Amino acid sequence: FWVVQMKTIYKELQQNTPEWLQARCGVLTASVMKELLTKTFAPSKGKMVDTLAHKLASQRITQRVEENFMTYDMKRGHIEEELAIEAYPHNVESVGFITNDCYGFTLGYSPDGLVGENGAIEVKSRKQHFQTETFCAGEVPSEYMIQCQTGMIVGELEWLDFIQFSNGMPLFVKRVEPIPELIETIKKVSQAFELKVVGIVETFFDRTKDSIITEWVEHNYEAGETVFSEEGEF
Repeated sequence: FWVVQMKTIYKELQQNTPEWLQARCGVLTASVMKELLTKTFAPSKGKMVDTLAHKLASQRITQRVEENFMTYDMKRGHIEEELAIEAYPHNVESVGFITNDCYGFTLGYSPDGLVGENGAIEVKSRKQHFQTETFCAGEVPSEYMIQCQTGMIVGELEWLDFIQFSNGMPLFVKRVEPIPELIETIKKVSQAFELKVVGIVETFFDRTKDSIITEWVEHNYEAGETVFSEEGEF
């Protein structure tokens, strides 16, 4: 009989590299699942859902991910993520990306590390007032809980430690386990979202079949140059 492999782990991928971005191209990932659910874990119906759907659809159409310039907070986050992992009292295995086709389409997750056989960590670097707020609440912020639950689905994990770091403050660590009700909601909204993305792709190709195809041009902003690709058309 045929064995269908649902989960794929890309251990060699380095996060935030062009190869990592390409692996995520057109994939619904745990980090953006919060766009599909409200803070009370109800399905979202706003403009953000449409925007995300068209973004992923365009990536599937072109097979390219547009450039995403790093802000100061993003750079700080990468530095402090390493500090948080150093302070975390367990061995962490680095991994670039995980995909899973458990729902009949690809979901993705980039954990900040795997722990043991069935665990992982999700690290957030935040400003000190957020660290104070989180410690006082004693809970994982809802938008990050959605990411953690999706990550456990993709990674087929039994638990995940949510770690929140703020420079010079105590490290917040909270063990997260699967929440069946939320996982079922994530399943339903992601399946509906996938149908939406597929519909956009089909509509685009139907509406553009007689259109003029333009050539992909790679801009070298620093050098002020333009490089023409040999790809021709998408």
